[in-house]
Amino acid sequence: MKIWISLFVLVFFLNPYLEGQSISSFRKEKLKGTVVKRLGIGDRMPDIIISDVTNYPGGKIKISDLKGKLTILDFWNTLCSSCVEAFPKMQKLQDKYSTQLQILLVNYQSKETVQQFLSKHKQITGLSVDLPIVCNDQQLNAYFKPPSFPHYVWVDEKGIIRYISFGDDVTAENIELVLNHIPLNIEEKKDSFSYYDSFKPLYVNGNGGNGRGIICYSMLSKSSQNTAVTSGYFYEGDSNSTMNAFSWNIKGLFQIAFNDYLNELNIPENRTVLHVKDTSKYVFYINGKIQHNNLYNYQLFAPYRSAAELKKMMQQDLMRYFNLEAHIEKRWMKCWVMTAEDTALLLTKGGDYANGMSDQDYSIVIRNVPDTDLPFRFIYNFFSKSPYPFISDIHMKSHIDILVDNIDFNDANTVVLAIKKKYKINILLQDRLVDILVINEPECIQANGLKDRTKNSS
Repeated sequence: MKIWISLFVLVFFLNPYLEGQSISSFRKEKLKGTVVKRLGIGDRMPDIIISDVTNYPGGKIKISDLKGKLTILDFWNTLCSSCVEAFPKMQKLQDKYSTQLQILLVNYQSKETVQQFLSKHKQITGLSVDLPIVCNDQQLNAYFKPPSFPHYVWVDEKGIIRYISFGDDVTAENIELVLNHIPLNIEEKKDSFSYYDSFKPLYVNGNGGNGRGIICYSMLSKSSQNTAVTSGYFYEGDSNSTMNAFSWNIKGLFQIAFNDYLNELNIPENRTVLHVKDTSKYVFYINGKIQHNNLYNYQLFAPYRSAAELKKMMQQDLMRYFNLEAHIEKRWMKCWVMTAEDTALLLTKGGDYANGMSDQDYSIVIRNVPDTDLPFRFIYNFFSKSPYPFISDIHMKSHIDILVDNIDFNDANTVVLAIKKKYKINILLQDRLVDILVINEPECIQANGLKDRTKNSS
């Protein structure tokens, strides 16, 4: 089955561009009849004639006419707010170094578009732009192919390209250094950005790159029939944290997100309540057949976070994507409650840790196991299909042993009788206040009167 990505890739990546940079889809035409080589630091500027220049005598500039001056090419467009905000600074620099510096504002858009924009800008802000502006540019954009705007190219008085920089590097201090032939220690603004389709998942199938710079994302996809059912999260001390839940239905994903094993909160089916119109899309099986269309893969990858933080992030993701509300609330329910008449019978005699049940030799082997692990073993092996939650009231704060033979794993009563006989453990139905996971479709919240229900959200 073809896997399709259906949700969001909430990506925060190590971007070589500063906040406010504008990614452009400017035209990439080649000069007619000419193969244009991209220019970089150390290359000599070709002696081209630049036409369509406003605010400049004659409306044309020949590159060789600029020799003897430091030239800064300021690539911009009318959609880039950072570009326009920098114009007053650029004007001040031009005025300060008028005999030694020439700043050119280079725009690939038409003269009409540029003039309309600047006229509106002056009308609103009262600021005019007096710097030379190259309109409808193809040549300089073809030579430098700016990946984002603004984009600054520094050409020295001999016509050699010395720096390609960000806007923050265009300062009076740096201009002074260059004019005095002192090298700048600044980062080169490289064309490391890959163009992407914003209507498709970023970094998937090469859309925008290989994802090498990702530091945080969450992803939800439809599951394929070949994806194993797994779940889990990070281990303490890892530099990164992950939450994985593959091939789970919606209800199962929420159970994983709200489970809190560290605080002994386990949420199986009998602790989950659905307030939805159609339960069929929330289940694994219908008439004994796996519903593959109901299965999803979820993954969260982030810098180190605690288990509680990861689960909260997963809960928010799931509620946002599936348009559901989910929370933990306390309810009185009939429950299977396990108690011990004599806890001394359970004290471990030591030995290798073992926590298993074998249907091959019909035995329960729980040896040197913390008492907090006990509920999970009984829930998953014997009481997972019961309509009643399972609670252990055995709190010894010590390790225990339960070793029983001749168990029929298809009959929970056999287990109950065996451990009662050997260890004086009772498992009885009692009314208890327990934590329940409630999953609501928005339209069902009002109908079920759940808005006024007191709840303890986890």
